[in-house]
Amino acid sequence: MEAPAEYRTTGNFPVNYYQSGRVPVFIDENNTHCAVAYLMQQSGNEELARRVAVADNYAWVKDIHVAGVEAWQQASGFKTDELKLIQGAYDTYRPDAFFRPNKYEIPQKPACIRRHTSGKAYGLQKFGPESVFS
Repeated sequence: MEAPAEYRTTGNFPVNYYQSGRVPVFIDENNTHCAVAYLMQQSGNEELARRVAVADNYAWVKDIHVAGVEAWQQASGFKTDELKLIQGAYDTYRPDAFFRPNKYEIPQKPACIRRHTSGKAYGLQKFGPESVFS
């Protein structure tokens, strides 16, 4: 699936206008999808992404319990832990995040994700042209 790389290179990421700190937003008020919502959209599941946005717009993947999400995840080929890593690519990171016992619960730096997923570029870059995936 080319969607993760395409999403990253597009550079159009959602903004959480209502909560400070590192809180995800599934689909923002400008109709911008987070990486996981984008994957849903690109796989023909826009309606599911919209239902998640209505029910759990500010939730981490691990906390989303909307009917159909688990079935979509299994059909997508992504493991739940991989989706957590994809969603976790936000603007600040703990330097030791990947080595912590709860590494799937905290945001990971994209370069770290790539090194530790057998070379698969699941991480998404947010901060400009100096992409770690070039």
